[in-house]
Amino acid sequence: MTGTQAIQSVQFVTVNGKRLAVLSAEDWEAMVVWLETVEDVQVAQQAFQQLNAAGGDRKHAGWIEWHEAEKAIDVLAVRKRPPYDYGDLVQLLGEFE
Repeated sequence: MTGTQAIQSVQFVTVNGKRLAVLSAEDWEAMVVWLETVEDVQVAQQAFQQLNAAGGDRKHAGWIEWHEAEKAIDVLAVRKRPPYDYGDLVQLLGEFE
């Protein structure tokens, strides 16, 4: 199911004078995936705009080398316990600058 279909499947109910939207769990999950995909596309578009503005120079655009990104990914993968301590992540990423 697409995000649009999930939105269209919403049902409205009124409880204690409040109008509420109701979705099935499957429709909710489809909508979350859809929104995450939209956000990912926006992030990628912004990154490529920055790369173009930097004349194709990845380092000048603020991109890091893959082996550096891999270190950050490994740190998160080892934890596997959301929510992550983003303070540590900010410190880790700061080491790459």
